[in-house]
Amino acid sequence: MAVSEPVEIGRIARARERIWMITDVDVAEGPATWVTLESLQDDSLGQTLEVLKEREADFEVLPEEWLHDFEQLDTPEVFDSFLYALRWQTQSLLPQETIRAPYFGSVSIREYQLEPVIKALAKPRIHLLLADDVGLGKTIESGMILQELLLSGKIRRILILCPASLRWQWKWEMEEKFGVEFRIIDRKAVADLKKEYGVNVNPWLSFPRLIASFDYLKMETPLQLFKTTQPISSGAGEAGFQSPFKKWDLLLLDEAHNCIPQPTKNYFCDSDRTRLIRDIAPLFEHRIFLTATPHNGKREAFIAFLELLDPYRFNRYEQHTDSERFKKTLEEVMIRRMKRGPNGVKDPLGKPLFPERAIRALEITSEAEEERMFNLLDRYIQTRLRLSRDASQETKSDQTRSLEFALTILKKRALSSPLAFHRSVEVHQNSVRKESQSFSASYLKQLNRHYSEDQDDDLEKREVEDALIETLSTDHWSEDLDLLYSLSESRKNKPDSKCAALLEWIDAYMKPDSRWNAERVVIFTEFLDTLDYTREQLLTHGINEEQILCLYGGMEDRERETIKSAFESNPERSPVRILLATDAASEGINLQKHCRYMIHLEIPWNPTRLEQRMGRVDRYGQQRDITIFHFVYTNREDSRFLQTIVNKVNQIQEDLQSLNPVIAEEISRRMLGYRSQEDLPLFVNESLVKERIKAKTEVSRFRQRLEETRNKLSLSPENVRMVLNSALRLLRSSELQPTDNPAYEQLTQLPKGWQDLIRALPDGRLPATVTFDESVRENPLEGSLFLHPNHPILKRAMAFFRSNQWSKKIDQKTHSHQSLNRVTVKSVPASVTAHPVFLLYLKGLILNEFGQVLTEEILAMGFTFSEGLLIPIEPGFLSEIERALIRKERPLDELSSVRSLVMSNLKMIHLA
Repeated sequence: MAVSEPVEIGRIARARERIWMITDVDVAEGPATWVTLESLQDDSLGQTLEVLKEREADFEVLPEEWLHDFEQLDTPEVFDSFLYALRWQTQSLLPQETIRAPYFGSVSIREYQLEPVIKALAKPRIHLLLADDVGLGKTIESGMILQELLLSGKIRRILILCPASLRWQWKWEMEEKFGVEFRIIDRKAVADLKKEYGVNVNPWLSFPRLIASFDYLKMETPLQLFKTTQPISSGAGEAGFQSPFKKWDLLLLDEAHNCIPQPTKNYFCDSDRTRLIRDIAPLFEHRIFLTATPHNGKREAFIAFLELLDPYRFNRYEQHTDSERFKKTLEEVMIRRMKRGPNGVKDPLGKPLFPERAIRALEITSEAEEERMFNLLDRYIQTRLRLSRDASQETKSDQTRSLEFALTILKKRALSSPLAFHRSVEVHQNSVRKESQSFSASYLKQLNRHYSEDQDDDLEKREVEDALIETLSTDHWSEDLDLLYSLSESRKNKPDSKCAALLEWIDAYMKPDSRWNAERVVIFTEFLDTLDYTREQLLTHGINEEQILCLYGGMEDRERETIKSAFESNPERSPVRILLATDAASEGINLQKHCRYMIHLEIPWNPTRLEQRMGRVDRYGQQRDITIFHFVYTNREDSRFLQTIVNKVNQIQEDLQSLNPVIAEEISRRMLGYRSQEDLPLFVNESLVKERIKAKTEVSRFRQRLEETRNKLSLSPENVRMVLNSALRLLRSSELQPTDNPAYEQLTQLPKGWQDLIRALPDGRLPATVTFDESVRENPLEGSLFLHPNHPILKRAMAFFRSNQWSKKIDQKTHSHQSLNRVTVKSVPASVTAHPVFLLYLKGLILNEFGQVLTEEILAMGFTFSEGLLIPIEPGFLSEIERALIRKERPLDELSSVRSLVMSNLKMIHLA
C-alpha cells in the first residue's frame, strides 16, 4: 500500500488537474483539512484557491522528487528540448537584454526595421507614430514590437483598428509571419458569438487579440459595448479610470491618417473617426499609429492628431510657437524614413535597398467629341460658380462648399471615363427636373463631411457623390446641361482616346509578339463605374475573362483575399495578367511579388493618394525596377497641369522626402477654374518633414543584443528542429523525414491532440514540406513552411514540455507511457575540466501582489566533484562548461559513484 505524502506548507500538490504550492493548512474537526493553494501553472501563476482536501476528487501531494533517480535518464536531445522550451518562453515585465522577436517569426529583418523596435522597447509606455514611407514594411516593424511585448508578458489584450478592407490581411500577416492569432470582430462575428454564448455576450471580451474596422467600432452599439469593457469613474480624461490596470494593453491604429481631424478654411474639425479614437484611446496603456501620410497640411489638425497618440506631450489647444522644441518633442514619438533620396534607407554598405522607380506619361490627344464635351463642361462649371457668387450670404458657406464638391465630382468623372461621367450627368439632370428642393445646412455639412472622408465601400462612395450632385440648385437649369447629357449618352460605351492608348500599351508591354508574357499590371481608377467600363473595353478587345481580376471597396473579405492571392500567384501557372482596382480597395494591399507595372487611368488630385497607389507595387519585397504610367491629354490645359503636379510630387519625394496634402485643395480649386495669386504651396514646414534620426549606433548595439540573445537562449535552427522532433518522438508520432533538398524536411504526421494544427500547414494537409533554415526564409520553396519558435506547431511542442515540468509521466491523454525524467548525462571535454560536473537548473520567478510575473528565468548552478567534495562552480566557468557540453551519453554503470556523492551532499546543494 502506497504511503501518502504529508500535507505541509511548501509542498507541491495536484488538484483539479492543475499544479499548486501549499501555502497554508488548517486542520479542523471532522476530520476536515482546509488547504490554501497557490497556482504554479504558467497561465495562472499566483492565483489562489482554498479547498477542503477530503472533498477533492483528485487532491494529491506530490513526492519530493526535486532530485531524480539516476537510473532513469532522458537522452541529451530530449533534456535540452525541455530546457529550451522553458527558456524560450520565459516572461519578464522588467527590462531585459534579450530580444527574441526577430527569431520568433518567418520574416527576414532589414537593418532599418530594427529602429522602431529599439525606440518602442526603450519606453515604459509606448506612444509611437510609425510614419515610414509607403511600402517600407510598417506591418513587419509593428509586428515585431507586438511580438516582443507578448513574449515578455508585458501585454496581453490588443486591438488592431484598420480600414475594413485590411482586416483579413492583418489577421493573415500576424498569423503567418509571427504566429500570433487574432480574431476579427464585425457584424457576422457578433451574430455567431450570440448564437453560441447568448445575446448578452460582449464580443470585445471574447478573445485577447482582436481586429476591427474603425467604421464598425464607431457605430453606436459596438462602441457602447466596447466602453463597457472597462468601467469609467466620473472623473474626466485619462485619470478617470478606476482600475489600477487598463483593461486593454495596446491599440494599433493602421492607416491612421483616416482619423486625422479634417482641415477647414481657418481651423479643423473632428471627423467621426477622430471622435472614435478620442473616446477609446484612454483605455489603452500603449498606442502605435501607422501611416505614411501623417500630416494633412494643417498644423493645428496635426497636433490634434498627435494628442490622440500622446496627450502627455501634445495639446490641441496649445500654441506651439517654438519650432525647434516642437520638432524635438515630435522626434520622441515619431519615426519616419523614406525609400529613396538622400535620406532613403540603405544597407550597411550604403547601397539603396529599393529598386528604381520611373514615372512616365502616356500622351494622348482628345478627339473632337471629347474636346467639345470638356469645353462644354468647363463652361457649365464657370456658369454655376458665377451664379453661386451672386447668391445670398445666409447659407453661402455650406452651399458653396457643396456646390464645389459636386462640380469637382463632375470634373473628375469626366477625366476618368465616358461611363463615369454619363452616370453623374444623368443623376444631375434627373435631380434638376424634379420639383425645387431645399437642403438644410446640417444636411449639407453631413454630406460634405462624408465626402471629405475616404470611403471603404465604392457603392457607398457613389451614393455620397450622387447625393452631392443632387444638391446642385434646381433653379439653374440650362441648355448646356441638356447638351452634356446628350453627348455623354452617345459616348458612354464607346472607347475613348485613353482606352485606345491603354489597349496599345497592353499589346506593346504584355503581348509584344502577340503572345502573353509573364508580366502583370495593376490599373487604378478612382471610380467603380470606370472600372466596369474598362473591364468591358478589355473584353471587347479580345482579352479573356480569366486574365482580368477586379478589386473594389465593399466586396466580401474572402473574395478580396482570393483575388489578391490569384494575382500574387506564379504567372507561369496562372493566366491572370491584369488587375483593375479602385482607390477604396488600394490601402495596405501588397501586389509586388510578380508585378512591376502600374497605370493610373486618371491622376488623383490628392498627391498622397497617388503615392498610396504606387506603394502597392513599390514596396518591401519588390525585386525589379518599377514603372508607373499615367495619361496626359496634350490638347487639354487641365490635364497638362496635372502632369506638372506629378512631376513636382516626384521631385519633392526625392528632395524633401515628404508630400504636402494641402496641394490637393489647391488642385481642386485650379481644376474648377480658380486662379491662385501664388504658386502652389508644395513644400511643407521643414520642421515636420526633415526629421533625421541617426540610429546607426543604436542599431549596432541592438544587433549585438540580438546575437547575445541567440547565444544565451541557444536559438539556432538546429535547436528549434530538435525541440519539435523530440516532442514528436515522445508522443509516438513520426519524426521529420529528409527530402532531396537538404534545407527541407517532410512533416508526415501530427500527434493525437494536435489535429487542429492541420490548418496551420500549407494547403491544410499532410505531408507538409517544412524548413528551419534561415537562409531560405525570405524565398522558400513554393508550398513550403518555415517553422520558427512562435509557429503554432512549435508552440504546441513547447507547451507539451512545459506542461510536464511538474510531472514524470507525459500527458496521459496521449496514451504515451514514455517518461520525461528531466535528468540526463552528457560529456564534457577534458580540456575544459578533468572532474565530473553536476549541473542543476532552477526556474526562478518573482511575482507582484497582483500575481503578475515580474521576471522569470531559468537559472543554472554547477558543482564539480574533487577528492570526494562537491565544489560550486563560478558563473563565468559555468557558462564555459555549458557551451562545451557534448550530447554524448555515458554508460550508466559509471554513474553510481556520482549519484552517491550527490546524495551525500544534498543539504549543501539545497542551501546553495
